Amino acid sequence: MAVDWNDLRYLLAVDRRGSLARAAAELGVTKATVSRRIDALEEALGTTLVERGASGWTLAEAGRRVVRTATEVEAACLAMERDLARADERVEGVVRLTAPPWIAERLVIPAMPRLLARHRALDLRVLGSHELLDLVGRAADLALRNVIPTHGPLVVRRVGELAGCVYGSPLYLEHRGHPRDRAALSEHDLVGYEGMGGMPGFEWMREPPFAARVVFRASDPVGLASAIAAGLGLGAIPCLLGETMPNLVRVESLGVGFSPLYLVTHEDLVETARARAVARFLVEVLRANEGVLMGHGDADPSARA
Repeated sequence: MAVDWNDLRYLLAVDRRGSLARAAAELGVTKATVSRRIDALEEALGTTLVERGASGWTLAEAGRRVVRTATEVEAACLAMERDLARADERVEGVVRLTAPPWIAERLVIPAMPRLLARHRALDLRVLGSHELLDLVGRAADLALRNVIPTHGPLVVRRVGELAGCVYGSPLYLEHRGHPRDRAALSEHDLVGYEGMGGMPGFEWMREPPFAARVVFRASDPVGLASAIAAGLGLGAIPCLLGETMPNLVRVESLGVGFSPLYLVTHEDLVETARARAVARFLVEVLRANEGVLMGHGDADPSARA
C-alpha cells in the first residue's frame, strides 16, 4: 500500500502536541480520525510508529525516523509555497483579454505601451471579439462585457458605463430631416443589428408604433456606424463610435441609452499579480475616457503611452 503523504500531518501533530487529544484539536478533527490515519500510515509502512500505552502515546524508533523525514517534507512544501507566492507577485506571463473590437482598438490598444512599460515581462494578448468567449474553459482570462455571465466560477466587477445615441449622416438628415420625437421615427429608414439585441435603451425602436423600415443590418456596431455614415438611415450605436467617427451626427431628440461595463475574471486568476495589473490598467483607461464613453469629450491622450 502506498503512503498517503497527508497522513504524515497526523503523526507530526501527535509528536508536537504530545497527546492524541491535543493533536486532534490542532487539526480540527476527532481523536478517532487521528488514530485511524496513523493506523493507515503504519499499515502502509509495515511498521509500528507509535507505542500506545495507558498513559498516552509515544513515538517508537521507527516513528521518530518518520517524523524527521516528515519534517523535511513539510519544510520543502512550505518553501515551495513561498517560492510560488513570490513568483505570483511578479507581473509576468500571458494574460488573454477579450473585449469588443471597437473598445479594444480605440481605448485599450492605444494605452498598452504605458502598461508594458511598467511590466516588461507581461504578455498581454487582446482578443477583439463580440462573442462571449469562454472564461471557464480559459479561452480568455479577463473579459470586458456589458452582460453578467451566469455560469462558472467567475468574479464580476462593474467598471464603467457605456452611453449610446441615435445617429445619422449629415446628408441623410438634410434630405429626410431630424425626427422631432419617437413618433416621427416611423417616417425614417433604420439600420439595425443582425442577430444582436441592439443598443440598450433603444429597444423601443423595434416595436410598434415606432418601428420604421429597416434597410440594412450589420453584425457589429462598427458595421452599423459605417452604414449610418454612408447615409443609409438612422441607427443607435455606442457614443464611443458615434462621437469619434466622421460623418455622424447625433439625433438629440431621441435621447440617450446606457449599458453597464463589467470586468469578468476567472476566480483562479483574480488574485494573481498579472491579472490584478491588467485589471488596474483597464479601470484606469476606462476612467480616463469616461467622457467619450458617456457621449461627451474626446478620447484621453494621457491614457496612451
